[in-house]
Amino acid sequence: MPSQPSSGPIGLRSRGLRAALLCALAVTAPACKKAPNPGGPLDRPILSVDLAAAAAQNTAALGAAFDGPHQTACAADTTRAFIAELTQHGVSDAQVQFHWAPVVPGPIAGKGPVAQPALWASGTLVSTNHSTLDTSFDHPFGWDFNANLQPDAPFAALAHNRDAQNTDLHVELELGLFPEAAFGFSPQAGDRAVFRGAWIWDCGHPPYETEIHPPTLLSYARTSDAKTTVALAFAVPWRVTQTFGPAAAVTDFTDPTRLRTRGKGFPAALYDAVVSASATKADHLEAHVLLEPLRFDPFTLSVCAPSPRPPAVSLRESHHITLRTGVALGTAVREAQGCIDYTFSMDGTYEPFVPTRIDHPWSWDEISAQAAEQAGEPVDVRAEILKAVQGGGLGSDLAALRPDHPPVIDRYDPLVPGVGADQDGPMGEVKAADGQPFPFHGRIKVYWE
Repeated sequence: MPSQPSSGPIGLRSRGLRAALLCALAVTAPACKKAPNPGGPLDRPILSVDLAAAAAQNTAALGAAFDGPHQTACAADTTRAFIAELTQHGVSDAQVQFHWAPVVPGPIAGKGPVAQPALWASGTLVSTNHSTLDTSFDHPFGWDFNANLQPDAPFAALAHNRDAQNTDLHVELELGLFPEAAFGFSPQAGDRAVFRGAWIWDCGHPPYETEIHPPTLLSYARTSDAKTTVALAFAVPWRVTQTFGPAAAVTDFTDPTRLRTRGKGFPAALYDAVVSASATKADHLEAHVLLEPLRFDPFTLSVCAPSPRPPAVSLRESHHITLRTGVALGTAVREAQGCIDYTFSMDGTYEPFVPTRIDHPWSWDEISAQAAEQAGEPVDVRAEILKAVQGGGLGSDLAALRPDHPPVIDRYDPLVPGVGADQDGPMGEVKAADGQPFPFHGRIKVYWE
């Protein structure tokens, strides 16, 4: 009898070599041939979310009663500007309680920025810059990173009240929450971007315009060469609520009632602080803004290799994603489209990082300079408060209002991501990385090879 092939490795190798030889000689059935991979154009962006699903989630978040953005979300008198109105109307007659009034307020009466819905937007960046002046008391993580986004069609209506020549959607996030250098990725014009965050009115400059401010889920992508896409994705752990209360409540994330029972808009909190300083002879005014820890539902980012697809190549990827406990990542390959889907999810074991709050003296000169920028004319804030105090019979010499007694506001050190935040390999995830603050952050590379 003829000998039978061995069932061990040598026999397997022999059969494999024989099959390969027969295919090479084209003496076997067509089934042994590889499916063709001809290359060519692919009709999709290099970074996206499911547009139909994201648009549907936005519609659901806005609610059935939503009938469009209304500027009166800022104030009944829509000619007033945040803070600047105090010079014309006084501390006790402020209407603009929030610098960024939610288009759709959250569920707590009088505290619209708290638990407000987050909306999706995607598109192409038109421009980016770093702000050189903001209002310090509601920017405890520093001045803003600004971006202008030409939105994809399903999100065009988010850019509201812009002029006819400007259809961009403006997006702002404090630079201390976005460590560009550590991530090794500075967004620039032409990048694809995906955001999810608060849709608000900027009440500082009538006529008010809508923005995404702040975004809390962010991703950017660009091509580094004809075969390679590089991307950055991260989630912000907290949102600045614009409600001000006791210092002890600012980051007490263990108190589930704090955001409902503590805190007021800045003008109301300022008025209370002045009255309290008069009664207690306090040495200085204080303004402490509450932070709201954030969670997210599962979502998927699609990162795709550049188009056109070169012939005779396969799709490859590498990523380096850092995850806090309770956050998970799943991936799926869509070879035909040249895309990898990255699905992020969060479960009940997630706990937000608690940042260290720092008392920061905010000089009266700084306060007046920032108010003047908002008002478009010189403003002496301390003098205006003194007028209100004297007119209200609260005393003429409050220690807290002396020129050398600056108010105290909050500051935080810039966030520091995990080791290797600027790398897109070696491929894999760093799990339970609870020493760094981001729910997740990571770099991704998707490429043809």
